Amino acid sequence: MSNAKELIKKIKEDLKPLDEKILHHPCISALRQGNLSKNVLRAFAGQQYHNITSDLRSIAHLISRHGELPSRSWLVGLLQGEAAALDALFRFAEKLEVSEKDLKIFEPIPEGHAYCAYLAWLGMYGSKNIDD
Repeated sequence: MSNAKELIKKIKEDLKPLDEKILHHPCISALRQGNLSKNVLRAFAGQQYHNITSDLRSIAHLISRHGELPSRSWLVGLLQGEAAALDALFRFAEKLEVSEKDLKIFEPIPEGHAYCAYLAWLGMYGSKNIDD
């Protein structure tokens, strides 16, 4: 790749089949049509609670390990984004009559934690040279 624009274009092209698969997933279609049950939405909220809180811890750990690197502001931005997502999730859960206690005791599906596990691993053991 000769420059960043070409790289981004290539990544978008490579991800297009996955984007289409997501956009046409039955759950997304049902959401658009207003046909998702409250139980499905509650499960989504519970899963997201565990993902977001895990990401908050992992990103905070990354900042503690790499806060002196030029990527610091990017990592802080990620942390702020996750904090805002958690606030929004609490508002979403409230509309579904789901308490924070309910979110905490929700049993997440293992498949939903693959990315969180990777981010946690990166926070604990990832390369010191994350700016490379």
